[in-house]
Amino acid sequence: MSTDVGAVLPNLEDPQAAPFWKAARHGQLTMQRCLVCNDLRWTPQDTCPSCLSRDYEWEVLSGKGKIYSYCIYYRVLNPAFTDVPYTVVMVELDEGPVIIGRLLNEPAEAAIDERVVCAFTAISDEAALVNFTLDK
Repeated sequence: MSTDVGAVLPNLEDPQAAPFWKAARHGQLTMQRCLVCNDLRWTPQDTCPSCLSRDYEWEVLSGKGKIYSYCIYYRVLNPAFTDVPYTVVMVELDEGPVIIGRLLNEPAEAAIDERVVCAFTAISDEAALVNFTLDK
């Protein structure tokens, strides 16, 4: 995967998302779980969208799920990703939330309901992107 680090580096100082990026750099997929209503949420937020509680904890997830939808990019739309074609997938995690990432397999291998697992791609000493590979 060819990437321009400056173009895709997340804001590691964002107080809501920093724990997510730190965990990803250590090979763990995490999300916030509300301590009041028990909802698991993505994207990171300071307030639960279901019950408005501000009490939550970070939970380590399995990183497994299935492809809910996907798109194959045949031309360069972002200078950080020049190795076309590549596939971006929406993954419904086994725990429920849907997250978007890149499928590291060949584009022709993407299919709705195909099982996938997280694959973390380091883009700097401090950050890793959450991508997916087929779970075979």
